[in-house]
Parts: sequence; structure tokens; C-alpha cells
Amino acid sequence: MADDEQLEVEETTEGVVKKSRWPAIAALVLGVGAGVPAGLVGVGPMVSQRLNARPAHAETAEPETKPTFTIENLVLNPAGTEGTRFLMVTVVAELDSKSVADELASQTVAARDDLSELLASKTVEELSQVNDRGQLKEQLRAHLQALVKDGHVLRVYLPTFVIQ
Repeated sequence: MADDEQLEVEETTEGVVKKSRWPAIAALVLGVGAGVPAGLVGVGPMVSQRLNARPAHAETAEPETKPTFTIENLVLNPAGTEGTRFLMVTVVAELDSKSVADELASQTVAARDDLSELLASKTVEELSQVNDRGQLKEQLRAHLQALVKDGHVLRVYLPTFVIQ
């Protein structure tokens, strides 16, 4: 009989534990079931509107992007290397107008040739000097400017510059 009483207590204890978990699980399911749609339909759009709202004085115009002219993958042998070394470079010129971009685009072959001659006249040592890169960019800009009748080549960028 002592065994029967002990068995009933264990069953009762397990039953109490199971009963106390069900209300918590039901509340969680109901909370998630009601909270997700309320967040998606009600709260979400309100938060989004507040985050995207800008004060009138904070509106600024997007910065104007300048037209560019690009010569990609110009590959050549630097001076004095006898073909054992090469330079691969991409030259991007920032221009003052679309008409200058069109003018340079119509002279792509001449521009590639002119820049190839300039770069091929430099030694590996001259091309490797990071401190002189600004001077090299200015020389490239001047060579491109010589091809332009009206307008200006503002800046030259070298996004790819590989000496091997």
C-alpha cells in the first residue's frame, strides 16, 4: 500500500507540472500568433515611416557625378625590361562634361596608343615609386587633355596598377 500511495503522489506531481506548463505554452503561442500580425500590419509601418521621415531642412541634393572615360587593361612592357616584366593598368579620367567623354570615346585607339607610349617610356623603378604616382597621374591627364578640343580632363585615377 505504501507503494500505491507513492505512485499516486508521483502521478499527481507529474500532473501538476504538466498542467502548469500548458498555460504558459498557450500564452506564448497566442502572444506570438497575435503579436506577429500586429507588428507587421500596425507597428512596422509606423516605425518605418518615422525612420524614413526627414526634416525639410535636412534635404540635400545628391552630389553630381562627373562623366568619366576609361581605358581598361592597358598591358605593356616598361622601359629597360626587354619583355621580362609587364605593367597592367586601368586609367579612369574624370571629365568636366559629357561632350568631352564623347570626344575621348571617339579617339579611344589614339588615347590607348598615347598612354601606352608614355607608360612604356618609364622604367620599373619609376613606375614603382608610390610617392611619384601623383606626377604620373598628372602626365597621363596632360596626354589625354591634348586629345580634347573643348573641355577639360579634371583628374586621372588608376584603379588597377599591377607591375609583374
